[in-house]
Amino acid sequence: MKPGHALAASSLMLVLGCHRVESGVEPEPLGYGAGPHLTPASGYEPDPVPRASPTPWTPPEREARPSLAAVSPAPTEPLGYARDVVRVCEHITALDETQDTAKCLGRYRIAQVFRPIGQWKTLAACIEAATELRAIAACEQATPPTFAMVDAYPHESSVCMHVFALTIVEQLGPDPMLATERILEFEPLLRQCVNSLVTEERDQRNPSDYMKLLECIEGAQTTEGADACS
Repeated sequence: MKPGHALAASSLMLVLGCHRVESGVEPEPLGYGAGPHLTPASGYEPDPVPRASPTPWTPPEREARPSLAAVSPAPTEPLGYARDVVRVCEHITALDETQDTAKCLGRYRIAQVFRPIGQWKTLAACIEAATELRAIAACEQATPPTFAMVDAYPHESSVCMHVFALTIVEQLGPDPMLATERILEFEPLLRQCVNSLVTEERDQRNPSDYMKLLECIEGAQTTEGADACS
């Protein structure tokens, strides 16, 4: 799923950004440039030949640091989950043994990555206190996602969010704790990713093959695995 994966990489660049690292060393403490100078010791005449003042030393500007996306290779082993996500899914599967654990973990990883930390903690605590599945649904309604999925394409939305979440966790770890403004940067990228799936991937496949593609991507445990789906 090349187009969607490329969008995921682009989105990570927005989240992480590039930071310039400047040296804080001033020239004066090194003995150059303006500032008081030592008076020649007694018994020595000043140099009769005029000499040019030394050129003040300016700290060299360092190049921008590359983003983590550029320097960290994509892992080939399945990624770990945040402990909160694991506990939530353990609780849900204890309430209903028919729940698919892998799908639960993937779903709540997305819920965790794309909520500010306070909202995620509130949702997780609510779910863990629930005694039935209906109460879990009420928890989710009370703590909605930071932005909405594409209503017309819920499956594609889930697939794209899964790839985004994998990309972020690969680079920042299982507890990325993104700020709200960073999370919102993914909203237009989600729509681009969904549009890519619908207008490019779906149009080139029959319905059965397209569904297999979505299921393959959604089941991938790394971005490399998602990229291998074809």
